[in-house]
Amino acid sequence: RGVGLTEKLKAYQLQDKGLDTVEANVALGHPIDAREWSDVIEILHSLNLSKLTLLTNNPEKVSALKNAGFDVKQQNLDTEIHEFNRQYIETKQAKLGHKRGEN
Repeated sequence: RGVGLTEKLKAYQLQDKGLDTVEANVALGHPIDAREWSDVIEILHSLNLSKLTLLTNNPEKVSALKNAGFDVKQQNLDTEIHEFNRQYIETKQAKLGHKRGEN
């Protein structure tokens, strides 16, 4: 989440040892989400867009665009839960406020 590929790989190693995605980033000394949206905002402004439907379960993405003056509708994605992603998805819901499915 904005920390670079090398650090992401280190976070994956910590997740393999039992930490969740949030705990791994924090353990490495990073913020939970270090992504920066200024380039996206600049591109959307240059395209003269003001109203958007954003396909995402991440409320922080929506907030970043709303705070930049866009009229944003969030369209949640219904991610299939299975044994390989269950903990990851549940962590994102519990700790990051991610939504799934119906809006």
